[in-house]
Amino acid sequence: MQAKLYLFAFYRLFGIGCISATLIGLFAQTSFWCDLCCQFVYQLILVSAFILLLGLSKTIRASGRTNKFIALANGLALLVNLWQLQAVQTISKEAASSDKAGGQIKVMQCNINNLNYAKDKIISTLNCGADILCLQEIAPFTNDLLSQKEMMGAYPNILSRYPLKDCQMHKTEQETVSIEATVVKDGQSIKVFSVHTLPPVLDDYFRCRNNEIAQLAAGAAKSKDPVLVLGDFNCASWSPHMKPIFAAQLKEVTALPKYAPQSWHVKLPPPFRLPLDHIFVSKHFTVENFAFGSESGSDHRPMVATLKLSR
Repeated sequence: MQAKLYLFAFYRLFGIGCISATLIGLFAQTSFWCDLCCQFVYQLILVSAFILLLGLSKTIRASGRTNKFIALANGLALLVNLWQLQAVQTISKEAASSDKAGGQIKVMQCNINNLNYAKDKIISTLNCGADILCLQEIAPFTNDLLSQKEMMGAYPNILSRYPLKDCQMHKTEQETVSIEATVVKDGQSIKVFSVHTLPPVLDDYFRCRNNEIAQLAAGAAKSKDPVLVLGDFNCASWSPHMKPIFAAQLKEVTALPKYAPQSWHVKLPPPFRLPLDHIFVSKHFTVENFAFGSESGSDHRPMVATLKLSR
């Protein structure tokens, strides 16, 4: 009897919690509290599916209307959260082109973490053969590593094997900085944006992050060249605040369609990580490969994509 009481308590706690978080997340545009719930769609899908399956068990079905209602409501919550994923516009691995010469570019997105002092791990992560590295939270320690001979030999233009031009730094009202530059590869200009928005844990941070994403998308939409956008957005792809990115005709690079890669926190098992880091590309690119890089000692997993640039 006591075991049943514990089961019912667990069932109701997680069932009602999942329903509540799903409903709150639907109002992500209104406040950072609602937006925080919106970030956990993957986790809410897992919980609502589990509660729904548990609700189909004989013990729960025979326990009264309340538990049956919770099962039904979690079934609806599951559908709502799956529906939210439809906002994500992805581009995943396609058949490799037979033309391997020219047009191929390898990029890495990595939040190093400014408290990360794992020198060997950082160097191993960055020596992945990427042509362009977009890094965030570069502390003086990391900056010293980047200036070492082995790194400067591989990246004579700091974060790119190819020449850079028109480099600009854009500051927000909270003094965060994004970088815009043009990479020239084989005579082709590629517009690259690197961004690290604030985490939406305060109203001011929430508004600053959303404004920065909107301004970034506007800059990408204006470009006549192929566009790469990489960064730690502190925002999941299905959040309504990411709509400007997709409206700018950018797609997220991923391994699986409609699956934004889960990059944070590395100490959590994959189903419970959040997709905060992203690589977005314009229609000029196809994907030959996407994978997570070796861990750098950061709380974020680095992401590496090999892209093919259309002529």
